[in-house]
Amino acid sequence: ALLQDVGSARTIANIMVAPNLATTLKGKSKPLRTAEDGIRFHQLRALAKAIIIGGQTYRSEPYQSCPRPLYVCSKSLQKVESPDLIICDMGPTELVEIAIEGLGAPVLVEGGPQLLHQLIRESKIDKLFITRVPQFGDGDFFDQGLLESHYLKVRSSMVGDSIFELWSLKKSKGF
Repeated sequence: ALLQDVGSARTIANIMVAPNLATTLKGKSKPLRTAEDGIRFHQLRALAKAIIIGGQTYRSEPYQSCPRPLYVCSKSLQKVESPDLIICDMGPTELVEIAIEGLGAPVLVEGGPQLLHQLIRESKIDKLFITRVPQFGDGDFFDQGLLESHYLKVRSSMVGDSIFELWSLKKSKGF
């Protein structure tokens, strides 16, 4: 089903969101994760050609053994260019395009809200997968209003303790 959901999308994103719209607890996403989200997380990764995150996510989450080439947007991290890791000081939109040009589509954005909000504002994500988890978090809050101004919820389903949502870009009027 995920393969059909991704379809011909060039850019997909995945984020886990608590009832209070936090995406982390004590600086990490893992304490919020449900077993169902963990399974979906790895299924989405398996479909991606590359993964895109921000510097904050890179510093706070375990990305040392990432199964796909990793692209990191950061103004403060030291620049790195290798086949499996690229860290550079450029915006997420540029980095998404570079990843697609170099490795093909889809690329998966796993970055936190700061990175995701910029891509949502610019309508650069084709399909957004959100897992709503029951555990409350305390940081890195997701902007639901921003999401709803650019995207429509296509589907929602409950699996165990998680609610899986699929959001797609709103179509421009008149086209």
